[in-house]
Amino acid sequence: MGVKIASLGKTTDPTRVEFAWNTAISRAVKNIGLPGFTPKPDIAKLGAAMTKSKKPLEWRLSFDNVKCIFAVEADIGGTVTTIGRVDVLAEKDPVKRRETMQKLRDSTEVVTTKDLAEFDAKYPPPPDPKKLDALKKDVERLKFEIERDEGFKKTLPTNFKSMDNGLREVGFTHWAEPLRLDRFIEFADGVENGMDAKKLAAEFIVNKAPRFLQVAPAIRDAVDAAMVAGKVPDLKAAHDDVVRIIDATILPRFRKDTLAGIDKRLVESRKDLAQKQAELKAKAGR
Repeated sequence: MGVKIASLGKTTDPTRVEFAWNTAISRAVKNIGLPGFTPKPDIAKLGAAMTKSKKPLEWRLSFDNVKCIFAVEADIGGTVTTIGRVDVLAEKDPVKRRETMQKLRDSTEVVTTKDLAEFDAKYPPPPDPKKLDALKKDVERLKFEIERDEGFKKTLPTNFKSMDNGLREVGFTHWAEPLRLDRFIEFADGVENGMDAKKLAAEFIVNKAPRFLQVAPAIRDAVDAAMVAGKVPDLKAAHDDVVRIIDATILPRFRKDTLAGIDKRLVESRKDLAQKQAELKAKAGR
């Protein structure tokens, strides 16, 4: 902590003060890139001081990292003349203030990375608008997903009849496929959607059907008899029996697995939301 100094070079001849400033020092100061900062030395006064003291002039930069004051100075035998100074904290716009510190860090030796970090700790820079906007969108997305999942839990059907076609065709069937239970859903849907009864019976109901369903023996016998006679079987009873099996055994397993998955997702979503909200509060509150 304290004032740091960096030399820009020395001038030993009082008659060369103006030349040194115009050809080297002013350019170095200009290259720092501080808007509106155009210090000008009193050439005659500096030359006279050098002649009187018989001491060389050292051009230098200084930075007080406590007060955050940057200066261009002329040191003649220990007597320091300030040519120009920038009080960083006098700038009330936090963005411009931070830009000044960054320029001093990038272009001088008197402001270090550590100085910049300490400055940011005392005077946190404003959040990046794009990152802040993205964070707000994340918060809204997570809130929507949590509300949606809470809604899923409340509206998850307790019987096959109340299950909408979208859930039947995607969620329920997808869950049932690895368990080889999707044939129950496909048959029930097929009957309800008026698919060819003979094809459905041959695939799912008759004895030795490739995708055999466990229906009551009397129901299967009636379907077998109709098929042998070349008649279109009545599949209503088979449909109702299959739906009874779905409601009694398959759907409860689906509900249990689905609710467990939703609850797990809700735990993660709420955790993520809390983190994002805390981050947003920290950034927006600066």
